[in-house]
Order: sequence, then structure tokens, then C-alpha cells
Amino acid sequence: MVSPVSWPWPTVPAPSFTPVTSITPHLIPSSPGVYAWAREGRVVYLGVAASGGGLRSRIRTHLGTSTDLSRSAFRRSVAEHVLDVAGASRKRLRTLDVKEVAVVNDWVRECSVGWIETARAEEARELEERLLAQHQPRLNRRQAQ
Repeated sequence: MVSPVSWPWPTVPAPSFTPVTSITPHLIPSSPGVYAWAREGRVVYLGVAASGGGLRSRIRTHLGTSTDLSRSAFRRSVAEHVLDVAGASRKRLRTLDVKEVAVVNDWVRECSVGWIETARAEEARELEERLLAQHQPRLNRRQAQ
């Protein structure tokens, strides 16, 4: 059971959150936008989908179960958090072994994801920037360090 999500940005209406285990690609729009990952009722990561494929493509990348972390900042941050792995940044690409990826996948499966569609990519980038300036979720802060 997924907990109701505490939305930390009062000036922006909260999206509906769907458990990761219930997400299918056709449910995710292909428009640009901002997406949020939540776990245990709290937003843990905020990202933007501003290029080809929009939200559908970006969220599907994060839902991937590959051992290669190079395409998903969210999964790199999860790996650093749950495995206490330093250096999983994109600059130093990190590949997980089978046991490590299972831990990351299990953690992600306990999440829910919500999104806010925008009309244009620029609007999505501006919204993400504005939201992160007000509050940085736990896994976004790991990237900023």
C-alpha cells in the first residue's frame, strides 16, 4: 500500500501519484513536464522531461532495471543512498552487480511517481528550477553535493 504523498510545494497543485508497480507506459503522457518520485509518503526526487519522448521516455528510463546507471540520475541517487556507494555520478559511470541492482530495484518498486504536464519543454525546465529552488528532495540533494 502506497502512503499519501506530502507535497512540499504549496504554490503548485500536487499531481496524482501512482505506485510504480501499477505503472504501464500507456498511462504516462509523452508531453514535456516535471515528475516526482515518492516513497513512504514523501517526495524523494524531482526531475524534468524536456526532450524527445517527454515524460513517458524519461520515467521509463528510471523504471529500467539495468545494471548500467549512466542514463538515470534517479537510479544513481538511489544506489548511492541504499548501497552507500560513492562515485555513482554520471562523470564516473558505475555499473552495479546483480545483487546491488536487486537492492536498487526493490527500493524503486516501493515508490510511487506523479507528474505535471507542461505545454513546452522550456516551461518544464522553468517549473523544475522553480520547485528545486524552493525545496530539494533528499535524492536531489545527493546530486548537488
